[in-house]
Amino acid sequence: MFLGLKKFSEYYIIINNTRTLVLVWAVIIMHILSPIENRLYTIYRYHDITYPYDLRIQNLSCVFDILLFIREEPSAAYNIRGIKSIVIDSRLPEYQQKEVFFHELSHLIFHSGSQHRMESSYWAYQEGQADNFALFAAMPYFMIQRYDLSQKNIIEELSAEFLVSYEFVEKRLQRIYNQILVNSS
Repeated sequence: MFLGLKKFSEYYIIINNTRTLVLVWAVIIMHILSPIENRLYTIYRYHDITYPYDLRIQNLSCVFDILLFIREEPSAAYNIRGIKSIVIDSRLPEYQQKEVFFHELSHLIFHSGSQHRMESSYWAYQEGQADNFALFAAMPYFMIQRYDLSQKNIIEELSAEFLVSYEFVEKRLQRIYNQILVNSS
């Protein structure tokens, strides 16, 4: 679990789940965008998606040319003869609907075929890939970098701004933290 960032001079002290202190030089500079983040940045900027408010699922379904259905049935993504659609379970809380939308969007972008007929290891791989993509797409780094990550209540603030759960924010910040460690070594 990501516990937070505390500013210490020009460094940031990042406290991870082992309560180890790690000094990292300028968090914003050290994070290098992944290929997926670069592609999302290009798509979002082209469509003038620059603020968390722009990440509404209705807006993004238009950007990605996807039919969106919010109704009482399990969430899923379909690509039938080139017509893409996402069904979101209306019984889920709004923040969870958004998280599920980005997960299902990943399946439409990166995967093909039916998951019901694939081996469990490949299914697990696709699910992990979709979960990871959802973090990048729902909370793009170019938007996160506008916030002071050293704030005491940053998890709550990002959750409210991006309309995602605290756990989702913690996972996204943990991915940024991991990328910083990789790029600093």
